[in-house]
Amino acid sequence: MKQEKATYSLPYIIFITMFSMIIHLLLFFIPVLVNKMISLELEISSTVILLIIAAMGVQIALQLFLVIAKNKCMKKFRIQMCIYLYQKIFSMSYGTLISRGTTYLIQRADAAALTMSLLGIDAVPTIVSKSAVILIILIYSLNISMFLFLIMLGMTAVNIIGFYILNKKLAAKSAYMQEHIPKEREDLYQIASQVDFLKQNADNSTINPILYCHLEKIEQINREVNTLANGGSNVIDFFNMFLQNLVLIVLTYLLLNGKNGMDDIFTVTVLMAYFVPAVMSIVAVNLNMRELKASREFIRFLQSNQEEDGTVTIDGISRVDMDMEQAGIQEEKSLLQKVKITAQKGDVIGIIGESGTGKSTLMKNLLKYWKSNGITVNGIPLEEIQNESYRKHISYYSQTPLIITGSMEDNLNFGREPVLEVWEKFPFLKKFRDETGAWKQEISENGNNLSGGDKQKISLARLLTDQADVIVLDEPTSSLDEETESVILDEFFGRCMEGSVLMKTYLWIEDRKEKSGYIFWQTFMGQLCPEIVVESKKNNSELVKAVKALGDNENRYVIVFDNSFDNLQVIMEQKLLRKYAKAKNNVLLLDIICFEYILLEFKDLIEWIYAPDDEFLIKRKNIIAAREKFVKTIRSGKLNYKNIREILEYNENLDNYNVEQLSAKILFDLTRNTGFEVSKSNIGECWIKSCCEWGGRMPNDLCGLDDGRLQLKEKMQNICKKTSLLMKLQNIGLEVVV
Repeated sequence: MKQEKATYSLPYIIFITMFSMIIHLLLFFIPVLVNKMISLELEISSTVILLIIAAMGVQIALQLFLVIAKNKCMKKFRIQMCIYLYQKIFSMSYGTLISRGTTYLIQRADAAALTMSLLGIDAVPTIVSKSAVILIILIYSLNISMFLFLIMLGMTAVNIIGFYILNKKLAAKSAYMQEHIPKEREDLYQIASQVDFLKQNADNSTINPILYCHLEKIEQINREVNTLANGGSNVIDFFNMFLQNLVLIVLTYLLLNGKNGMDDIFTVTVLMAYFVPAVMSIVAVNLNMRELKASREFIRFLQSNQEEDGTVTIDGISRVDMDMEQAGIQEEKSLLQKVKITAQKGDVIGIIGESGTGKSTLMKNLLKYWKSNGITVNGIPLEEIQNESYRKHISYYSQTPLIITGSMEDNLNFGREPVLEVWEKFPFLKKFRDETGAWKQEISENGNNLSGGDKQKISLARLLTDQADVIVLDEPTSSLDEETESVILDEFFGRCMEGSVLMKTYLWIEDRKEKSGYIFWQTFMGQLCPEIVVESKKNNSELVKAVKALGDNENRYVIVFDNSFDNLQVIMEQKLLRKYAKAKNNVLLLDIICFEYILLEFKDLIEWIYAPDDEFLIKRKNIIAAREKFVKTIRSGKLNYKNIREILEYNENLDNYNVEQLSAKILFDLTRNTGFEVSKSNIGECWIKSCCEWGGRMPNDLCGLDDGRLQLKEKMQNICKKTSLLMKLQNIGLEVVV
C-alpha cells in the first residue's frame, strides 16, 4: 500500500460540526414550548404534546445518526493514520529501529493515531457545538437576571481555566506515560510470545520478579496520572455543584419576591441541565487532548529520524560492486576491513566465516540498512539511489522467518494477489499440498504450530515469488534436512538463472595444458573459484591473438600474461595485449610476473619445502638467500637485480635469464628433489594433492606441512592470502574466500 499522509476530511468535519449544532439547538425547542405553556402564552393541546414528542424522537434519531457517522469516520481515519505512522516507522533509520524497538514504536503510533483522530472527528465538532449551547444559555440567563448571568459566566471561566491548568500538568505526565509504559510492556510482550520458554517450567514462578518489576512501574505511572486527574476533577466538580445550588437559591429568592415567574425557574433548571454538561464536554475534550502534545512530539521524532534517501531511480540491478575500506553497523564501529566483491547478473556468491565475523552486517550494508561508502549499483553510488527504487529489485531473507497469524495461504501470499498456481510449482511445498486443507490451516502466533523448517519453506517460497534482480539469503536452510536443503537450493539457483544467461568467467593463460603453470592455475581455481574455466592459449603470442579476435561480449575473460619487463619481445606483446583488452569491456588483465614468482613470494615457502632438520636447508643456503633478495627487490621496484651480491654468488650466468626465467630457475633449484618440486614441465604432487593422499609417499618423506595436515583447499588459500595474488585478484573484481 502506497504511503500517504493521513489527512482530515474538512468537508466531513464541517458536516459533523453543523449537524452537531443543529442537534444541540433542538435542545432548546422543548423547554421553550414548556415555558410558553407555563406562562399561558401557549395553550396545552394534543397537537403541542405530539409536537414535543416528535421533537424528542427527531433529536434521538439525529443523535444516533451522528454517533454512527462519527464512529465510521473515526475508524477510517485511525486506520489511515496508523498506516501512515507505521510507514514512517518502517522507513526510519535502521539504527533507530534497533535501539528504540519496533514494539515500543508501534504502541506509540497507536496512541498517537487515537489522539489525532479524537482531535479531528470528535474534539472540533464538540467544542464548536457546545460553545454555541453555552453562548445561547448565557444570553438567555442575562434576560432573567444579571446576577444569574455572572454566576454562569463565572462557572464557565472557572471550569475552563481550572481544567487548563490541570491539563497542562497532566500533559507532562502523559508524555512521560507514553514514553515509558510501552517500554515497560515490551519485555512483557516478549516473554508472553515465547510459548516454548513458558511451558518448559512447572509454574514459571522464576519470572514473577521480572513481571512484578515491570507491572509495578506501569501501575506507579498510572497512579500518579490518575491521582492528579481525579483529584483536580473532583475539586472542579464540587465547585460546579456549589454554583448550581447557588443558582437555584437565587431563582427561588427572586420568585418569592415576585421578580420572576415559575416559568423562568423551570427554563433555567432545564437549561442548567444542558449548560453544565456542555461546559464539562469542552473540558473533557481538553482533558482527552492532554496527550496531543506528546503525540505531536512523537510524530516529529518519526519525521526527524527517517533514513537517508537518494534521488536516482533505477529500473533494475545488473551489477553490484563493493569496494569498502570497512563495513560495520555504524561508521564508528567496523567489523570487516578491505571488502572487495563484484557481482553481475547470474552470479552466485557465498560469504563464509565464523559466527560474529560480520557476514550479516555486510549483507545489511548491501541492503542499505547501515550507512556505508564504497558500494555501487550499476555504477551508481548506493547512497545516491532512491531507497524505494532500489529495494523494489532486491529481496532479503533474514535468519528469522516472518510468519503472521492466519492461514498458510495468507502467509504465502502475504498481502499480494493470490499466487497459488506459483506455489504449486515449488517441490519443497509438496508436504503442504498433500495435506487436506493445508492451504487454509490456521497458523498460530509466531508460527508456534509449525516446525522451524516449515517456517523457512514458507518464507523462501514467498521470497522466490518476488522475482527480484538480487536475492540476499542469510542462513536460509539452517533448520532444514539435507534432502530438503538440496531441493530448495536447486530451485533457488534455477530461478536465479531463469530468464537470463549465466555469465561465465574464463582464465586464459599462456602455459600448455601439460605444463606446470596450467596445472597450478587449474588446481588453484578449482579449489577457490570453481566457477572459473581455465583455458590454455599455448604461448604469449597466441594469447594476444585470442584477445584481439575475441567477439564474445556476454562472458568475462581474465588474462594471465607472464610478464618479463626485461624482455623486449614480451614488452611489445604486452603493449598489444593492453591495447586490445582496453577496447573490450569484458577483458581483465591479471598483472603478475609469472606463477613461479607468486610461489617464490609465498611467505611459508621454505617451511613447506623443508623440515627443520632437512640437510637441504644448509646445502641451499645461498639460493634461499637469493630468493629473499630477489623477492624483496621486485617488491621494491628496483629492478636491477644483477647487482645483488647474493644472486651473483648463486648464479654467475644471470645474463642468460630474464626475470620470468630467473623466477622459474630459482623455484626449481629450491624445490628440486622434494614433494613440492616445480619445473617448466612438472609441478610436484604436494602442490596439487592434500597431505597424505600421495600413494607413493614414504614414511621418511617429511615436509613442513606434516604437523598441520592441510587439505588442498587450505594450501591454495594460504598461497593466495600470503602473496600479492589476493590483492591482484581483488583489483580486477574476483572475490576469493580465504
